[in-house]
Amino acid sequence: MEKASAIILAGGKNTRIGTNKTFIQLPKGETILQDTLNVLQKIFPEIIIVTNQKEVYLSYGSCGKFNVQVVEDLIKESGPLGGIFTGLCYSVSKH
Repeated sequence: MEKASAIILAGGKNTRIGTNKTFIQLPKGETILQDTLNVLQKIFPEIIIVTNQKEVYLSYGSCGKFNVQVVEDLIKESGPLGGIFTGLCYSVSKH
């Protein structure tokens, strides 16, 4: 069976919660992003975070300790479908 890639879509405008929800701290002390990456790294050899704020994720400490690729949307303001497209363009796996 071929390996698959995980694509995290993190390109939202943060309007519903008012802040970037990936950095919200969970009761056990980790952020939502850290918790998600902990789970995904056990399953997927490649993790791609697609965002419209690449510098925010690159400066975020936990991305460095995980084997993740942070990329910006190739097509700006294209919504989740554009994020999926971008993730697939950067993925090295076929799935």
